[in-house]
Amino acid sequence: VQRRSGETGKLFPTNQKEKLDVYSIYDTGDSFWLATDAGFFMMKNQAITPHPLHHKYEKLFRRGLPKLVMGSNRGLWFSTDGLGLCRILNGEISILSTSDGLRDGHVYSMLEDREGSFWFGTLQGGLHRLSNIRFTNFTMREGLTNSVIRNIHQTRDGTLWFATRSGLNRLLPGARKPELAFRAIKKLGKNAVHAVLSDRKGYLWIAPDSGLCRYKNRILETFSPADGLWDNYVYDIFQARNGDLWFCTKKGLN
Repeated sequence: VQRRSGETGKLFPTNQKEKLDVYSIYDTGDSFWLATDAGFFMMKNQAITPHPLHHKYEKLFRRGLPKLVMGSNRGLWFSTDGLGLCRILNGEISILSTSDGLRDGHVYSMLEDREGSFWFGTLQGGLHRLSNIRFTNFTMREGLTNSVIRNIHQTRDGTLWFATRSGLNRLLPGARKPELAFRAIKKLGKNAVHAVLSDRKGYLWIAPDSGLCRYKNRILETFSPADGLWDNYVYDIFQARNGDLWFCTKKGLN
């Protein structure tokens, strides 16, 4: 993971020679939760320790590695690599899988929108919206340029952004179908996109197949390991409550 707060710093792992896939990060207010290829970790006051959830649900995680974590007033959600969605509410754990309406148990991304609906992106099953205990599925037939949804983000104007294997898609407020964004930008276009985030200053951060991009007022800037990134492969981009930007990469956390 990398953090951008005026300058970029490499935080995790501490050993430059180590490699650790950090899939996503969640800000609880007093600590950060990290979903990695080694399980859940908790970072507080710069100290990183295994998260209690990892030990409590170790048997479950052995069946499917946790990839994402999302807090909500309707429980704590995390995805697994093949089992579908898990939710912990009032100490009880429940699983939503293909038998409950998911087209694919490999969930790569998730978001709770401003209306209270949950959005889930899968490896091959497209996009899912969960509202009133019912899944609605979106695929290439509904306008997506690819059914692999790696990241979901909602901007202040209500637009939903979907990072897909074939470009960055968006669903404008009131629209029924997603559309391809930035068609004319060669660096983006229909190239794979791993993550997208709009920060508080109005910049749109995009993680394509290689490196990191920042877009505003039709100006596209690019960043690479030469600028301090751990790696050119960025899984997720996150803005903490204090405004810091964090980047989850294939080799660690900045």
